[in-house]
Amino acid sequence: MYEKVLALDETHYKAHCQLGVALMEKGEYEKSAESIKACLRLNAKHVPGLVAMGNLLFATGHSKHSAKYHRKALTLNPRETYALIGLANALYDLNETEQAIKFYLQALEIDANIADVHYNLANAYSLLNKTQIAIPYYKKALLLKPGKSETYYNLGNAYCVMKAYDDAIVAFKKAVQYDSYNSPALYNLGNAYYMKGEIEKSIQAYLLALKLNETSPECHFNVATAYNDA
Repeated sequence: MYEKVLALDETHYKAHCQLGVALMEKGEYEKSAESIKACLRLNAKHVPGLVAMGNLLFATGHSKHSAKYHRKALTLNPRETYALIGLANALYDLNETEQAIKFYLQALEIDANIADVHYNLANAYSLLNKTQIAIPYYKKALLLKPGKSETYYNLGNAYCVMKAYDDAIVAFKKAVQYDSYNSPALYNLGNAYYMKGEIEKSIQAYLLALKLNETSPECHFNVATAYNDA
């Protein structure tokens, strides 16, 4: 559809931008870059175009340059939610975790119902060993986007850090429920059972994890230890 617009008017910068976004979502990054660049040549202050270029650069592993485009977008519109999120993602990838948190929180002030922002914010707090702060953000992410195995897995890990093993077990089981191939969740489920002294259940979880990942030395070691303790 955007191609038709551009066939009629090749100076339609918004169509160039939207075509670039569509191509990016399909993984056609070179074509996406051409379209977004065309947009920005026509209108260098088009905020969605700047955000799109920032997202494209992030997707292709250029976080430092990604951050520059998102900052440009924010100079034009400080309340552009997706520029705040894009900048936070880039900063997180650059290990500037505290700065990433700052921009995730700003994004949530504008729109508190974006599940991925809650999830990323939880991961950022976890990285800083602020687990108690992270847990409510994982829970909110799951309320907004139920059934995401990875979120349950990370929530389970956070509970393990807090030594809340019963809660961790529930979370790991949910992670496996939504993704039966999530071997790390099964492995950590075994660890949680082991820490509770439920050795037989830990062995069962370790064995299920090994069916999915036979080459995990840690899992082989832990199941051998559990058998020894049984």
